[in-house]
Amino acid sequence: YVEELYVVRGIKYLLIALKMLDSEDIKRCSYANDRQTVFGNLIRKCYPLPTDSYLDLKNAKISEKRLVEVAMMAPQWMSFVNKVLEWDGFREACYYFIAHMKQEPSEYKKAEIAHYTDLNPEDLSDGAFDMEWCRTIYEKMGENRIKILCDASKLLCENSFHVRAKKYMDACMGKRSKEDYLKQASEKRNKDALNAYCIAPLEDEKDLLSRYLYVQKFLKESKAFGAQRRASEQRCCEIALMNLARNAHFDTAERLSWKMESRMSDKYLDVFEPKLVEDIEIYIVVDEYGKNEICISKNGKKLKNIPARLKNHGYVLHVKEAHQLLKEQYHRTRSMLERAMEE
Repeated sequence: YVEELYVVRGIKYLLIALKMLDSEDIKRCSYANDRQTVFGNLIRKCYPLPTDSYLDLKNAKISEKRLVEVAMMAPQWMSFVNKVLEWDGFREACYYFIAHMKQEPSEYKKAEIAHYTDLNPEDLSDGAFDMEWCRTIYEKMGENRIKILCDASKLLCENSFHVRAKKYMDACMGKRSKEDYLKQASEKRNKDALNAYCIAPLEDEKDLLSRYLYVQKFLKESKAFGAQRRASEQRCCEIALMNLARNAHFDTAERLSWKMESRMSDKYLDVFEPKLVEDIEIYIVVDEYGKNEICISKNGKKLKNIPARLKNHGYVLHVKEAHQLLKEQYHRTRSMLERAMEE
């Protein structure tokens, strides 16, 4: 009969459920019928009456940890818990965890989240991250309170969707090195790790370019998979660039992309001038459509291929690397320009 209850109204029932659980853990699942699950579900379904007061909750002398768990699993009690705890930024911190889960929040939660970030709810659900918001709540709450919130966030869902908010926060605050996330993204093609790699603090513009090119590499490799996975990874790369742009203080991912493509071209300016390598001249030319090719000549006569004896020469390898990167850049920037013109 208890499982069939849809709504239970009144703080007295919340307090009874909390008393019955006392020091026991609250279980996340909603389908088991043991006491921890039954009373946990009662807390989720319990709503305050207009006559209820936060003082009833305060006088019950419930631990801070359990109060935070109540706010996470039953946001309808969040304002009561907020008044009892009196933690600066508590409500905002709760909605940070709700916003950065891997599922779209309700319309009510979307409205609350909009108070704290300008990011689109759909983008947030797909992995977009607000670094400034994260740093603000970390500064307000402090290490110990953030840990209590992280532990309680598991009650937001019955799966591991809550883990992403903690991973992104660790990345933003520099708790783990960017190399760890890069390794996860490369070896396991973990999409959350790719985003965390873009969220981790930047060192300099060289580091920014390196991360940008890795996202482009990840996107290119996705073409080897089926249509559904390819679409999923393409969306992930779109969000990763959005996060990287925010990290580098660009207005949009498009502005970041144009800047990085320009920097990449600057790196290879030398290859556009003919250079003598032993007895041949080698350089790159770009035609009127933006496509590039390697030109090799000997004594003024154009050669079809690079002589075999020079294929491993340092400068020749440099030119070949530039040719490949510029070729890939051509395809990226052409589609970017077409999309920009359409929009």
